[in-house]
Amino acid sequence: MTENIEPYLQPQKRQIIADKDKEQQLLKMAKEHYTSYADVAKFADALNLRAGIVYLTLKYHGFIKQTETTQYRVLDSYYRHNGDLKEITKDVGLTVWIVAKTLEQLNLSPNWASYKDRAETGLKGDWAENEFKRLVPSAIDMNMQYQMNNPRFDFVVNNKEIDVKYSSVRKVRCSKQYALRYDPDNLPDFFCLFASDDEVEKSDDPPSGYRILLLPKEILPKNKTQININSNPDNERASSSMYWDFAVEPAALSALLENI
Repeated sequence: MTENIEPYLQPQKRQIIADKDKEQQLLKMAKEHYTSYADVAKFADALNLRAGIVYLTLKYHGFIKQTETTQYRVLDSYYRHNGDLKEITKDVGLTVWIVAKTLEQLNLSPNWASYKDRAETGLKGDWAENEFKRLVPSAIDMNMQYQMNNPRFDFVVNNKEIDVKYSSVRKVRCSKQYALRYDPDNLPDFFCLFASDDEVEKSDDPPSGYRILLLPKEILPKNKTQININSNPDNERASSSMYWDFAVEPAALSALLENI
């Protein structure tokens, strides 16, 4: 049985770690061994917890105190922006090199891939996530509410993991297509693809219109990292036409997710 360390806790106004015994283990570990922000990742590995959950718990109980140091500012921004390097850099007002070096000192990955993806997609990915939240108000936002730093999915609805994607239409040879990139070894339960007929993906303006594809992981090729979907649902000659069987009207998205 884990030693009770209630004298060291603040009154628990909200549940951060669902497993109370594990939370007690973390707080005992922190009381005995916490020395710097770099310990967040170490404790997370030791207890098999998300680093974001460890950070929130230690901050809530006073082990991590708000300061104006570069390390604190970068660390706090890291969890608020779900490890998005470009957003962290903008938030703290430091160069990408200083932010990346600080993250490495904290035993955290700079996640250069997120910087590249952000540069390629502009704000459309954020728009898609906000639109999803508007359409599915019951969705649990893993980035904002739990700060899980989990690149695999953005939302949970009815115990299903949902990763929201956005694609503008692209001309490929003689057709127009949408693209969905994914990691075949690390799939959520569903991808919710917002497919827009706008051809400019980097524009900050919201798309003029869109269609939604709710794609279960089981139908995605396991030997690929991207699928291209012909923009014409009626083009039966396109092998990708089957994906249009999973089209969902925006107004029906919430009810569908609540019942699957």
